[in-house]
Parts: sequence; C-alpha cells; structure tokens
Amino acid sequence: MSKQSENREKQGFQKKCPCCGNCLHFTSEIVKEPSFMPGSYWEREKNLRCGIGDFKVGKSNWCQEHKFNK
Repeated sequence: MSKQSENREKQGFQKKCPCCGNCLHFTSEIVKEPSFMPGSYWEREKNLRCGIGDFKVGKSNWCQEHKFNK
C-alpha cells in the first residue's frame, strides 16, 4: 500500500461527503412524466424530505443527525 493510501486510512478519509442525498433518513418520490417523444417518459425526483423532522430539504444539505445510507 502506498504512503498516501496509508495516511488516508489513518485519517478515515472518505470521498463521499455527508449530505441529505446519501442520508439514511432522506425520503423522496420518483414520478414519471411524459417526454417530448410520444410513448417515452423521464423520471423526476420530487418531495425531498427529512425522515426525522419531516421538513423539506435539498440533496446537498446536511445536519448533525446525518447517517450514511448503506
């Protein structure tokens, strides 16, 4: 293992940051909407909410209650 890899492991380095989009408590709905081409649809995520406080969030927000989704 390289020295950089060892140092990353010692520090507990992670590429993913804590944010609502990867939190265990994050909830949302996927809706299918018609596309401009007949017969095709695109998916949109809506109703982004925190499962703890049941308030509206953005995917890049985060709080002290964050737990990474497995």
